[in-house]
Amino acid sequence: MSSEQYVKASIANVEAVLESSGQRLPYRCTTPIQANYRPELDTTAELKLEGIRYYQEMIGVLRWAIELGRIDIVMEVSMLSSHLA
Repeated sequence: MSSEQYVKASIANVEAVLESSGQRLPYRCTTPIQANYRPELDTTAELKLEGIRYYQEMIGVLRWAIELGRIDIVMEVSMLSSHLA
């Protein structure tokens, strides 16, 4: 499987999961975190066990995409990976 096929299949998988919960991917994002994001003011509830597992799975998918040649997303995936702890 080429990196292009892997990424397309991964996106289709994410879209299917989001669709089942009535959500969708945004049309355009420049970074994974908004420029004016202030973590000390964030009152979002923590993820439940299922959400944590899904987040970890998605980070793994993104890391594998990097291994297949998508080095253009290294910084963003690194930023998102820092929230695994």
